[in-house]
Amino acid sequence: AAAYALKEAGAYDDTALDTVQGASDGTGRDYTGGASQDVDLARFRTPAGLVDAPWAQGKDRPVPYPVRVVADADDPDLLEVSWGGDTYGTTADEFAELLAADLVLARTELTVPVLLALPDRAADAAGL
Repeated sequence: AAAYALKEAGAYDDTALDTVQGASDGTGRDYTGGASQDVDLARFRTPAGLVDAPWAQGKDRPVPYPVRVVADADDPDLLEVSWGGDTYGTTADEFAELLAADLVLARTELTVPVLLALPDRAADAAGL
């Protein structure tokens, strides 16, 4: 029910994220509410700096489907999904429903990894 309400509110309308890994293109979702930028998945940032992504090792590896979302700063059990200037609080289970209803994600091969990308520290990232 929550995923349906988020879908009706536009969860899949303006949240597409273009990605690249080497010479391969991909897609994902950006629920941070910011302006989407193309994402190069060959490297990622850690506290120690940029490192090569383990999922990008080898030419036959599929391009991951990243999903950018913000953890609620006040409630470690909630995520914030944003688009079009609106923000909605959702539990991890509701967020999983939202991803399960994503037709673009559903059309990808089962071998495509889904990457949960949090732009900021989460109080309980492991709990998500």
